[in-house]
Amino acid sequence: DPSVYDRVNVDGTFNVMLIAAEQQVPQVIHVSSAVVYGKPEASPFNEETPPASTRLSAYAESKYFGEQFVRRFVRDNHLPVVILQPAAIIGAGDIKASGDYVKYVLRGTLPATGMDDSVITFVPARDVVEAMVRVLGRADVIGETFIIGKEAIRLEDYLKMISNVAGKPLPRMRFSNGLILFLARVFTFIASLTKIPPLWGMSVDQARTFMTGFHADGSKAERVLGLSY
Repeated sequence: DPSVYDRVNVDGTFNVMLIAAEQQVPQVIHVSSAVVYGKPEASPFNEETPPASTRLSAYAESKYFGEQFVRRFVRDNHLPVVILQPAAIIGAGDIKASGDYVKYVLRGTLPATGMDDSVITFVPARDVVEAMVRVLGRADVIGETFIIGKEAIRLEDYLKMISNVAGKPLPRMRFSNGLILFLARVFTFIASLTKIPPLWGMSVDQARTFMTGFHADGSKAERVLGLSY
C-alpha cells in the first residue's frame, strides 16, 4: 500500500516539523534518504548535486517531498534542522528487502542472480546512529545536509561477499534485467490483490531501485562530523 509512505513520510514529517516549530525546539534531526536524489547525472553524487527530476520508487518520492517540507520550515520558520540522508542501510534484524536478500542467499532460496553491474552505496545502521549522535547539540551544523554512506559496491560483488563469508553457493541461474522487471510487475500486481509482500521482495519499486543503483558520496560527514565509516 504505497499510500502508507505518504501518510508517514510526508504528512507525518509535516506534523512533526509543525510541532517542533510551535515548541521552538533547539534542534531537529531529520532523517531523510539518499534516494531522494533519484538518478542524477553525477556519479558519485554529493550534497551539492541537484536531484534528478524523478525518483525511482514511491518510497523515494515520499522521502523527497517530506524533505521539501522540512526545507520549507527551515526557510519560513527558521527551524534549526540538520538533515541526514543515509544510503542503503543494512544491519542485524533488517526486515526490509535488502536484509531479506541476504537471508535468501543464506537459506539457498534465491532462485537466480541478476542486476550484477548495478552499484549501490551501503551503510551500516550503526554508522547512521553514530552520525545522529555526532550532530546532537552542535550549533555549527544547523542547516547542513549530510549524506551518510561510503561503501559503493556492485551487486554481483555484494552477493559474492555474502556467499564467501557464509560458505553458501550462489544460484547458477541468472535473470536478465528485462525478466526481473517483468516478474516484479507480476509479483507487485499479485501483492496488491493479496496484500501479501511479493516473492523475494521483488516489487517494481525495489527492482527499479536495485537495477538503476545509486552511488552516493558521504565524505562530507567524515570531514565535518569526524565520522569513521
